[in-house]
Amino acid sequence: MSRKPSAAQARQTVPRVLMADSAEQLTPTDILELERMFDLEGVPVADGAQEIVQAGGLGLFLRSLVGLDRKAAKQAFSALTDGRTPTSAQKEFLDLLINHLTEQGTVDPARFYESPYTDLSDQGIDGIFPKSEVQQIISAVNDIRLKAVA
Repeated sequence: MSRKPSAAQARQTVPRVLMADSAEQLTPTDILELERMFDLEGVPVADGAQEIVQAGGLGLFLRSLVGLDRKAAKQAFSALTDGRTPTSAQKEFLDLLINHLTEQGTVDPARFYESPYTDLSDQGIDGIFPKSEVQQIISAVNDIRLKAVA
């Protein structure tokens, strides 16, 4: 487990039914099945492989490998764009966020106050969206993360 596979490689090796790239809640049964699968391949999940522990568990580790499905990421923020036209900065922020989730699987909301988000506004997310929408975005990001934890 020394080299992290690309998202495409990880997607090919994990059965579709157990992939963590959807925004659906992983169940304890899903996690047990994944652990069994890894054990069969000789990956010491039950022994607490360091990368898995550091990621916050198998669900988050797997999500970090495969990312989040682009459609699921867009759906998580659709309430912000449905029926209205976002500003160019809002659209760019959401594109950055969706790309990050697609690649990394989760994002810490503290990142919204760092580059590349602060490249759009010195105030980060607070300079781009009204407070109520900031709360919506952070809630959606936290929900995406929680669904990867069984």
